[in-house]
Amino acid sequence: MKTIFIGLIFILFDFSISVGSFTIGLIPSFVGFFLIAKGTKSLYQHSYSFKSANTFSLVAFVYFAVLYAIDLFALAPIVYFHRAVNFSISIIS
Repeated sequence: MKTIFIGLIFILFDFSISVGSFTIGLIPSFVGFFLIAKGTKSLYQHSYSFKSANTFSLVAFVYFAVLYAIDLFALAPIVYFHRAVNFSISIIS
């Protein structure tokens, strides 16, 4: 449970440094999702809900890690990938 709480702190607090048009996050969200996935994995035997939360956390971990890499390496053409994924997520929801 402690790792889930720490993961939520990583997700909820957003600190970043901006230099000109370049912005880098100091506390990346994908680390928080990884911690939540690690915490829910240890709680599998208690409820099936933790298994679905783990799956969601792993998908979110990959998604936010890719976005962080795009921001870190300033890969502007790949921003369209981000928009396409957001659009597809909004359709699925």
